[in-house]
Amino acid sequence: MKKTLLIFVLSLFFAGLSKAQTNIGLTIGPQFISSEGFTATGFGANAMVKFNVSDNLRAGGNLGFNSWSGVNVIPITGSIEYLFGGGNSKFYLGTDLGAYILSANVEGFSASATRLGIAPYAGFDYSFSDNLAFTSNLKYNLILGDGGSAGFLGLNLGILFKL
Repeated sequence: MKKTLLIFVLSLFFAGLSKAQTNIGLTIGPQFISSEGFTATGFGANAMVKFNVSDNLRAGGNLGFNSWSGVNVIPITGSIEYLFGGGNSKFYLGTDLGAYILSANVEGFSASATRLGIAPYAGFDYSFSDNLAFTSNLKYNLILGDGGSAGFLGLNLGILFKL
């Protein structure tokens, strides 16, 4: 019975997404990290797909790349966003949740790992037309680990193509 209910709910969810407007986009920007004696400013890029579930709710997925002097982080996450406002300007609050692939090669030291991470963010979209929008966000990525956590803050600017 539980499996049947789960399949039914998922079917309704994906049926709704199939009729939803799809947005694809790319953001870039500086990423600021400060963790256990390591402080640096790096660069990040993020590709995303977003589905308008309702007028005020979007769900989607992200694939990013962030780099600081030999330290790289690749987040692969799902996202949920709540939108405020109307017309061409919309503010939003959201969060990402997913896998963060970490690698480092600093002064002969090399390591890699995959960890769970969460990233709350606040952002703004401005639609230039029915098919194109400017997007920006301030996102704090928190990577959870065995012995603690690490985080970085990103200021991201980009574009969304509305399909």
